[in-house]
Amino acid sequence: VPIIATSGMGNFATGVLMMGVTAYMPAFTQGVLGEGTGATAMILAAMAVVWPIGSTAAGLLLARSSFRTVASAGALALILGTTELAILPPQAPWPLAGLGAAAIGVGMGFCNTTFMVCGQTSVAWAQRGAATSSIMFLRFMGQALGAALFGAVVNFGLSGAATADGSVLDRIMNPDKRAGLPPDEMARLTDFAATAMRHGFWMTVALAVLTLVLARRYPPRLGPATLKRQE
Repeated sequence: VPIIATSGMGNFATGVLMMGVTAYMPAFTQGVLGEGTGATAMILAAMAVVWPIGSTAAGLLLARSSFRTVASAGALALILGTTELAILPPQAPWPLAGLGAAAIGVGMGFCNTTFMVCGQTSVAWAQRGAATSSIMFLRFMGQALGAALFGAVVNFGLSGAATADGSVLDRIMNPDKRAGLPPDEMARLTDFAATAMRHGFWMTVALAVLTLVLARRYPPRLGPATLKRQE
């Protein structure tokens, strides 16, 4: 039961984290960094492409290592990627955001694979369907909560700068409105949006740290081979 609970809560935390990054990365890239939709697509593609590579690597490593080691390595990658996004200045080039997204993709691949495999192999064959569905349910629950939570945090941070001309993001993401803004007003709105987004990204850092704490709850030498011998 403790192993199942740890795996489920780990998937829940990464589900919340994933929505915090993917849902607001377009607004951050286009509004704060001032890039187009092409840059946004490249950043999200970096995370999406690296994710299955991380999952494959995690599966290979689990055969020789422990759940704790692989999940901890993934959590460290999550901390690295989310911290980079949280400290990224508005003037930064978009490939730096792509590097952070790629690190998050590696971490998600490592963590989600480990949490799922650990939850499945820690129970008898007759219970693996229930274990899998429970862990997946918590991931989906985390994604739903993450969309609402980060939306509330970012929108609250942006509400103070709303004017009759529209919200902050409407003014800096719309190419026509952005082109008509004076430089000082553009800088003010960009800094305001960057601060609001940064609050959300720091929440993803906290979730990455929580993922590391959960990963360290696994027994040090517990792995697929050990669990098979126990069965």
